[in-house]
Amino acid sequence: MKIYIFNLSDSRWLLPAIKGATVKDPVLDLGYARQMFLTAELRRPLSITEDDTRLILATEIKENIEIVYTKKYSQFLQTLLPHFVRILSTEEPVFELGDSQKLRLTLLEIINRLPNNEFFHPYYEIILKLTMSLLAKENEENALVCLRIILELHKYYRSNMSAELVLINKFSLQIFSCGVSDGRAKNTSSTKIPKSTHSFKVLTECPMLVVILVQIYKEKISWFISRFVEPCVAGLELVLPKNQSIHSAYNDLIACQIKILSFVAYVIRLNGPLLEPHKEKLPGFIIYLLSSCQGDLTNARKELLMTTRHIIGTDLYTVFVPYIELLLDEELLLGESSLALLRPLAYGMLAELLHHSRNDLTFGVFCKAVSMYSLALHDPQLPIHVQTMACKLILNLTESFYLKLQQGQGQEERMFLLNVFKTISRKFNFLRKVVPYVCEEFGDSSSTLPALSTTMPIPSRLCHTKSYIAVPGEPKTHFALLTAESKDDIAKDLCALVRALVLSLRSITAELSKDAPQGDLTSSSADTLAYHKLLRDSLPCFKVFLLNHNPHGPVTRQSLVNASLPALALYNKEEKDVIDNFCSIFFNLHLHLFNNCFHISMPQLFREITENQTLIVVPQHILTRSGFSSAFTELLLDFLVDQLSLLGAEDSKKSLVILRLFTLIFGAVSLFPEQNEPILQLHLSKIVRNSLNFATQAINPMNYFMLFRSLFRCIGAGKLDLLYREFVPLLPLVLKKLNRFLNGTANVNFFMDLLTILIIPEKHPPCLKEVFVELCLTVPVRLSALLAHLHLLMRPLVFSLQVETGELPSQGLRTLELCVDNLTPEFLDPIMAPVRLELMQALWSDVALQFVTLFKYNWFILRSFALNRIILSYISLGYDHLAMRILGKLGGRSKSALREHQQLAYVHPSSTGTAITP
Repeated sequence: MKIYIFNLSDSRWLLPAIKGATVKDPVLDLGYARQMFLTAELRRPLSITEDDTRLILATEIKENIEIVYTKKYSQFLQTLLPHFVRILSTEEPVFELGDSQKLRLTLLEIINRLPNNEFFHPYYEIILKLTMSLLAKENEENALVCLRIILELHKYYRSNMSAELVLINKFSLQIFSCGVSDGRAKNTSSTKIPKSTHSFKVLTECPMLVVILVQIYKEKISWFISRFVEPCVAGLELVLPKNQSIHSAYNDLIACQIKILSFVAYVIRLNGPLLEPHKEKLPGFIIYLLSSCQGDLTNARKELLMTTRHIIGTDLYTVFVPYIELLLDEELLLGESSLALLRPLAYGMLAELLHHSRNDLTFGVFCKAVSMYSLALHDPQLPIHVQTMACKLILNLTESFYLKLQQGQGQEERMFLLNVFKTISRKFNFLRKVVPYVCEEFGDSSSTLPALSTTMPIPSRLCHTKSYIAVPGEPKTHFALLTAESKDDIAKDLCALVRALVLSLRSITAELSKDAPQGDLTSSSADTLAYHKLLRDSLPCFKVFLLNHNPHGPVTRQSLVNASLPALALYNKEEKDVIDNFCSIFFNLHLHLFNNCFHISMPQLFREITENQTLIVVPQHILTRSGFSSAFTELLLDFLVDQLSLLGAEDSKKSLVILRLFTLIFGAVSLFPEQNEPILQLHLSKIVRNSLNFATQAINPMNYFMLFRSLFRCIGAGKLDLLYREFVPLLPLVLKKLNRFLNGTANVNFFMDLLTILIIPEKHPPCLKEVFVELCLTVPVRLSALLAHLHLLMRPLVFSLQVETGELPSQGLRTLELCVDNLTPEFLDPIMAPVRLELMQALWSDVALQFVTLFKYNWFILRSFALNRIILSYISLGYDHLAMRILGKLGGRSKSALREHQQLAYVHPSSTGTAITP
């Protein structure tokens, strides 16, 4: 009785087919009953007319193959697998589409999906022999499944396969050789399926099968791989004419040859000498395959490019040198579509070849390569790392070309290098417009990147990619600048690109400046404009380094004002190195060109430093360069003197930058006094006078006095006679203004302290009164020039001795001792008379505590010495010996103050003990 099953999910169709079994049988469940029923159908003798029925049953098994993952897997194999083998081995293969072909393909796919475990172990040899026997006689579709089955069996049962490995490899070689020799045969019928030995697809899989087998049994059959070299070369030499009628077969051949080439690349890596007789043919094979890949063979072209890169990475790259000019043709390299997926891979492969052979390039090839990768550098469709790679390649090519340039090359080559410089520098123009938006969007702590905005026009020929930047108010234009997925990735890629651009420009400029003809890089307005554009466009790009988290915290007033601190002590080393190399670009210029460039760019440099204080290292680096320090000092001083009014403005960023720049100039004057002192002398009077005037009107006058502090230290630290002579006439004005400020702070001191705290978020902001006192005591003049104005120092001197903490007491004591040592009593006493009482009280209070221990309850001594609240602080600071020495030098003059009325204050004994203090 013949049974046809159309709804196998209905159990009523299953029960009559099982003899002696019931649904309640503990051995057979409903799912297993279905498999047994199918087994009963497959067990019966079948004719060709029953292929449709067997196909339905086999398809049902394939769709319900989950039984192989249960405990019934062994019973499934024992029952069904012998029938699968019988059908596949006894029935002849077919080469036309139909139920018989579908049945054989379905059975092979079921076998391929069976898990290779301990249950399958007893059958693997049977299946292996079956698939090996089918390879030579099956059609293309079935043979491909057989190859996959053979490969999986080798992977799992490798330890038991060593005895049959040679036979398997010989059989693979036989299929390969047959495929090459008969590869020209073709079938034009749409219902015909080619035989495996005539199939390019089967031929494609054979080399990869051999590669995997060699990797699995490397020590046992690696010698056998040499027998594949000659058939591989023969397969690569096979050429079919382009014919639309055999388009599919032609594409299969090209894909097959690319696989063969991949196998050849593996042989080269495994045993390079095997390809030595044929190495000269490899470039021709690759160029032919590149030109033959149709637009729909994207994956094949990708594999070809990867294979070519592996070959170029070996010593065989030398055979490609004569063909580099051909490979520089983008139409040949990328094909008709120029897919974005392939372009980075193609540029990377060719860049590696150019890098290895850069010393063998002719000038024409060099120009063509630089032109090609210059376009890649400015192509926003390419990922950032590819643009960086293009920049590095241009640098490597130009560095190699320098040697030829030094060996007698002409003016044409020099002009070409100048054009290369301008091409690379123009990349900053693009980044300048993108970086602000990148920093704005990615500057937070989020790890996901949103879409950005910029104003960079993108060529319409470029295809769309995943990431894009939209121009505000304009249609969206897609490009691949931002393909990274996180903030760290985008920061890393952009920083690498900026670093590569800077290093390239520095290297090219250095070489162009060597033995440059007169007038080549000197005063040309075009060159000035080029370097001005570089400075204008590059400075905003350094903001990308701010995307990286600064682990040391923000920049403070102390780090900006203190000249002893490194300008980039709070930033990472990578950023500092890039900016140092950037400054080196301009150190290779002639001085006239340098002056023209920075004269135009000085306002922008100031703005950029205000926005990114890391750039303060640019003027610092230039000011410490002997050949450029004086020129830059003059330019910077001309600019800063005009910006003095901003030093006390409400914008704290600008004021701090101006203060820091002045501090750097003063440091440069001390470093190179012969060059920079005359320049500062010309501006000294204007700086002092304008600062005193602006300080009376400024919202934040503290910065002007911080400027004076740096200036006084600069003049007083070294032998700067020009500055000294220039400052002496200004001394009366400075001392009178400072005394006026000092006497006028009594009522506004609280307000100024509060304002200082608001503007300068330091823990302990300096008091204005203490700053005035310090400036009066440290005016950079000799005592002889100070004699006429010594009375202006008396009040600051008393204030300094009354301060409880800091360095002012020490400074005041040293100043007083200097006067006592060098001036006669007849000259000094009248000047000291107005403040003598306060001065003596301060001096005696410094040493009074020493006598307290000797005369503990002597009220007369306590009253004479007039203890005050600063005794403890003075003793702790160690100033008592200075005060004692000064009192000794004054002699009897120190007691004259005892005849005057003492300013004493009564302190209640309940809180501090019995005491009388001034």
